[in-house]
Amino acid sequence: GISHPIGECLAYWDCESDTITVADPSAFPKILTPENPYSRLPPSVLLRTLLTHELAHALVYQSAGPHRIDIVDQEYVAAALELEYLADVWREVLLQASPMSLPPKVGLIDIWIYGLAPRKFATNAWQHFRQDGNGCDLVMRIVEGQFSFK
Repeated sequence: GISHPIGECLAYWDCESDTITVADPSAFPKILTPENPYSRLPPSVLLRTLLTHELAHALVYQSAGPHRIDIVDQEYVAAALELEYLADVWREVLLQASPMSLPPKVGLIDIWIYGLAPRKFATNAWQHFRQDGNGCDLVMRIVEGQFSFK
């Protein structure tokens, strides 16, 4: 794994240096426990998933201009886009591994939920993202500082 200010992770985007760091994909099977939903993805699919997540962080940060985007909003966008851009078969693998009931619950889009159950947070965020009136329009409102889940 990679040492990050908030703990060990597989990948992260550093806004200070404008870089993305990713653990060696060949080490994913050794790093991930069988209970981790990510362990169900082939390393090449997981690498793309992690890069999508981190690139979403970078895009939100760089597009926000003077707006400070709260961490829960950052994680919402990154989690939703991570699942949105997965092939259907792999998205279904992650959704089945971390099921959440429908409709999605806005109250669960919370940084504490992300910290305690990041894959369930992601499932809920993606389901919310896919609802009418959300999607990219909501992401733009977040980036423009017009909306926050905080």
